[in-house]
Amino acid sequence: MKTSVIAQRYAKALFELSKQAKNESLIFTELQALEKEIFSSTEFKEFMSSPVIQSKEKESIMAKSLDNSVSDTVKTFCLLLAKNGRLSLFSEIVHAFQALADDEKGVVRGTVRAPQVLGGEEQKAIRDQVQKVIGKKPELHFEVDPALIGGLKAEVGSFTFDDSLSGHLRRMNEQLNRSAN
Repeated sequence: MKTSVIAQRYAKALFELSKQAKNESLIFTELQALEKEIFSSTEFKEFMSSPVIQSKEKESIMAKSLDNSVSDTVKTFCLLLAKNGRLSLFSEIVHAFQALADDEKGVVRGTVRAPQVLGGEEQKAIRDQVQKVIGKKPELHFEVDPALIGGLKAEVGSFTFDDSLSGHLRRMNEQLNRSAN
């Protein structure tokens, strides 16, 4: 997910604040819960992004929605977003916050797709190889994609590794087309 510069700035400010208070994981857990419970609602998003509704009213609704369900830091942060008209960036901010936390911990996230379910040993071997190549602890999500035919495709951080049969066939086709021209 590509995050905007504004979302990255908000995420960095909140991350630095939570780092000083030594409660990054609590803040992140609360942000994820809010994203899932409140910000996933289409009606809530439409209401909060409506230019017709005054920011004071949005702040009031946000304060009532959060009540005592989150820490003061997250509540204040959400109210600031409401006041500045930036609630539409909430999901981007959560993802940027996670990226900052992962970077701080030396973790990289990614997806590995294979044409069939990979066993535990195969997953471990892939994790070990990714860690060896990238130098960070990988947190990988494994998916089944029958279109790959064979092999696998991994997208980890900014790296893409395509060792699938469909990828080999595509590259071979491209080479044949280039040499034919």
